[in-house]
Amino acid sequence: MRYILFITFLLTICCNGQVENEMVKEKEIYNIVSIDSTNRYYLYKVFDSKKDDVLLVIDKNSKQLEDKNISINKTYSFQTYKFYDIFSFDANMCHYVDGVKIWCHSDKVDLRFTDGMGNDIIEN
Repeated sequence: MRYILFITFLLTICCNGQVENEMVKEKEIYNIVSIDSTNRYYLYKVFDSKKDDVLLVIDKNSKQLEDKNISINKTYSFQTYKFYDIFSFDANMCHYVDGVKIWCHSDKVDLRFTDGMGNDIIEN
């Protein structure tokens, strides 16, 4: 019985630490290249500070959009996180927002979020 409690305790500690590490937000400056949207999200194609291609998904109700009039060819600072950094890509993963496929691993574009992650993660 003690072993079961000890193993349960270790698993709880490991899982809690992993969740915190997965969702660490980093503040970065992005240059907006194009703007699109779904029902609930803005989809910004941007370059980050390293000039990497990024698809930035921002909830339309995000507090990070307050007092910002987003336009193309301007730079903005957002706190974002990368969800797919934690996966090993043996399969072609795709991400859907509001039922629309917005990104696949094969696109060779980073996918970042400010708030929520949209609807679904689908393996093709």
